[in-house]
Amino acid sequence: SIPATSTPREAITFSAKLRLNPKTTDKQITIIVNDILDNLGLQHVADTIIGGGPLMKGGLSGGERKRVQCGVELVTNPSLLVLDEPTSGLDSYSAQSLMEVLKKIANAGATVIVTIHQPPPPVVRQIDNLLLLMSGRLLYNGPMSDVEDKFTERNCPKPSDYNIADWILEVAQTNTIDELGKMGFFDDQQNGQKQSKSVAVARAESINPSFRHVGILIQTRLLFDREVKKLYRDKFGFVIKVVSGLMFGFLYGFIFFGVGRSSYEQYPEVQGSFGAMTNLLISTLFGVAQGSLSEFPADRPVFLREYSTNHYSVIPYFLAKFCVECVTILLQVGVQQLAGFFLMGFKMNFFSFLAVNFMLAIASTSIGVFIGSTAENPAVASELMPALIVPQLLFSGFFIQVNLIPEFLRWAQYLCSLTYASRLATLFEFGDCTTFACQDLLENNGVYQMSSAAYWFILLAIAAVFRLSSVVILKKKATF
Repeated sequence: SIPATSTPREAITFSAKLRLNPKTTDKQITIIVNDILDNLGLQHVADTIIGGGPLMKGGLSGGERKRVQCGVELVTNPSLLVLDEPTSGLDSYSAQSLMEVLKKIANAGATVIVTIHQPPPPVVRQIDNLLLLMSGRLLYNGPMSDVEDKFTERNCPKPSDYNIADWILEVAQTNTIDELGKMGFFDDQQNGQKQSKSVAVARAESINPSFRHVGILIQTRLLFDREVKKLYRDKFGFVIKVVSGLMFGFLYGFIFFGVGRSSYEQYPEVQGSFGAMTNLLISTLFGVAQGSLSEFPADRPVFLREYSTNHYSVIPYFLAKFCVECVTILLQVGVQQLAGFFLMGFKMNFFSFLAVNFMLAIASTSIGVFIGSTAENPAVASELMPALIVPQLLFSGFFIQVNLIPEFLRWAQYLCSLTYASRLATLFEFGDCTTFACQDLLENNGVYQMSSAAYWFILLAIAAVFRLSSVVILKKKATF
């Protein structure tokens, strides 16, 4: 849940600037960040990109990444730090190094709670107190140094060739709850519960719930800077988008070469030009929507962690992503239109058609973000995408004219962003054409049902509704 395109220094600094007192100076933040990097043993990789990957240099080990996650939370000097299986997936040395770091944090005065599974002896030695639960019942609660004696008193002495953690699992898995109860393992259940409750109450009273964010403008600027760095460092995905847009633009351009230069006297000429512009719109629809659907689930865990830990509010996050998204979409759509528009020879203004494609792309990405924020599983999101996109092709007037669709289904056309984009493009291309073929297409596809201003407004409204819905859904999911 740490951005792969950031460095440890940037990730910790980002957290510090958003979560520390707004009066904290940049110099003070630099001192705090360097101190955390030193204590976590990350100074030698402080400026290495965390994630690595194609066209991104660097990449931290698993243990280093988990230490960065700890460092991000340490900027506020928390009195309580909870980690869920931080050593899982790490080799024994990395696990030991991470636990030594957590031990330092505990010795500095913080309470560190760790859920851990089958730790090796070096990790066990870093644990001060142990709480064992079995089926919701308290098996042991006390100092780690006393656990072996406790098991010996219950007629379960640890064999000399066993690690204490392995022996605990052995006893728990080879005996039923009733058998363990008869041995006396659950005798301290009530005392442990009372002690835990009293500690929890004392801790809750000692924590100051007040928190003050930095301003929205600062949040937006910091998030925007991070998004720009992400775009610059993760070049592979951006290059693929631009190159694929260029290739599809040339492909459509050569297939429909010169269709817009005809006189539009014959219906096949009009239909050919209409098919050319519709294919460009469909390419825009699928290209950007699928991209946003694949990217957002990857960013979703980062947002949920940072929002739930008071890094920023929802609006600056979406605003920063939207600003960068607009630039990338404009480049992606722009190169496709440059490649295809002039080869097809349309009569409409290039920038008018570019604006239609851009608005369709914004609406499509909004749908993709909405699906990504709703479905927690990327596979489920991928399954939902065709259900929302494919119907738009059927109601766009390309495969069948709108007036031929049964009346009881015709209402669905007003839910589709492609319908409005297609009608705008059709109006721009054939609006000044007085031939029977042009007017027949305009009438049968319902282009004159609304004004061009209404089509623009509806496209904008579709994008806004899905974006705002995504904001509400993510905010609800991130609120615990």
